[in-house]
Amino acid sequence: MPNVKEIESFLFEFAPKELAMDWDNVGLLVGAPENKIKSVLVALDVTEDVVDEAIDSGADLIVAHHPLMNCKWSPVQNVRFDRPQGRVITKLLCHDMSAICMHTNLDCTRGGVN
Repeated sequence: MPNVKEIESFLFEFAPKELAMDWDNVGLLVGAPENKIKSVLVALDVTEDVVDEAIDSGADLIVAHHPLMNCKWSPVQNVRFDRPQGRVITKLLCHDMSAICMHTNLDCTRGGVN
């Protein structure tokens, strides 16, 4: 069974981190690199509904295109339950779930999405 770090490394082989725009936040954004992964859910965005679907389906990892948090555009200053981003981050952590985001590096890579 692969761990989060191995999956992230595999994804970076296809879409290298160096291809990401300097403002982008790609790679493992939430979770533990050593966690073993049995099931992955793929999504465009890491929303609360997506996290709920991952929980319901037993996924250990969400791989998404858009970053859950982008520190240059919208720095994470707090994690509040009354805000969507805070609920998503908290729910991921409480369920020992990881999130990897591959944004502009996946846009720019040969055979990518752009």
